[in-house]
Amino acid sequence: MQNIKSWVLEDKPRYKLLQHGTSLLTTTELISIIINTGNKNHLSLELSRHLLTRYESLQELSRKAYTIVKPLLEDLNHEEFKILLLNRNNSLIKVDTISKGGVAGTVVDAKLIFKSALENLASGIILSHNHPSGSLKPSSQDLNITKKLIEAAKILDISILDHLFVSNKGYFSFKDEGLLN
Repeated sequence: MQNIKSWVLEDKPRYKLLQHGTSLLTTTELISIIINTGNKNHLSLELSRHLLTRYESLQELSRKAYTIVKPLLEDLNHEEFKILLLNRNNSLIKVDTISKGGVAGTVVDAKLIFKSALENLASGIILSHNHPSGSLKPSSQDLNITKKLIEAAKILDISILDHLFVSNKGYFSFKDEGLLN
């Protein structure tokens, strides 16, 4: 791709923004304006295109994960915690049940989660559990265990890609809601 400085003025994203506002800009062009500059190998437009593709693929990963865990969790009258183990390409290796609990909760043991991940050589994990109450709001326990598991995973060079919880009303994704750091 040729250097943006050699482009016709009317085609440059920043010029379009100043002359016409955001209405004529693509999402890629808007992101490239925020990035502001590329690096020696890639223009900001190329970098923004890569970011957009990566972000959309992560959003799609949450939807695919939901279609896997929904039939396993949505109609249960007790809580269960399952993990989806993924390889480096985010392809499913295995779904593993970590715990089965009562109506109001289940035990989530980090050692069991990471034992399974290490035995299966997983590079990524999607956490999932159900809410028999139907609630689609994360509890303080949901938030705390997710944070704890993210920190532990970093030490093992494993990514926690999402935490989904499922009810008969749908699902909640920590990734989609911006709650995963």
